[in-house]
Amino acid sequence: MSSYVKKSEQYSDASSSGIMFLVVGIIGIGVIILNALGVVSWIAGYFNYALYTALSVAALLVGIFTLRRAASLKREIPEETSLQDNIIQWLKDNITADFLNKYEDEMLADEIVYFNKIEAMKNAVFMQYPDADSDFLDQIIEDFYQEFLEQ
Repeated sequence: MSSYVKKSEQYSDASSSGIMFLVVGIIGIGVIILNALGVVSWIAGYFNYALYTALSVAALLVGIFTLRRAASLKREIPEETSLQDNIIQWLKDNITADFLNKYEDEMLADEIVYFNKIEAMKNAVFMQYPDADSDFLDQIIEDFYQEFLEQ
């Protein structure tokens, strides 16, 4: 199976991580402020204040930068989805039983035949979409094969 992670999944992971870091940072700063005002007394000493402040600010910064990355990924999702739809349509239009039958060989194990077919499909798609990410193509082709071609 391919190791490609879709932009939509990356966006989901980045946005939830970014939100969690922001929440942790805000809570940390809130606790520091409450402690400084004497409402709670969980932190004692200048070193501890400096440490907790640094950790809280770091969490805020990580949250902000992660959410910025998530926003960038969100803008890339439609392009990736469109490319995926185009490749799937191209596969439906061009990968026929005749095309795949060329790679059937009763002398080879089923797994070898499968990998030969996948590699042939990948090469054909790569000729049509040379700029596509190799792992992206692997994922699409494997999904396509399992959904439309496997009996």
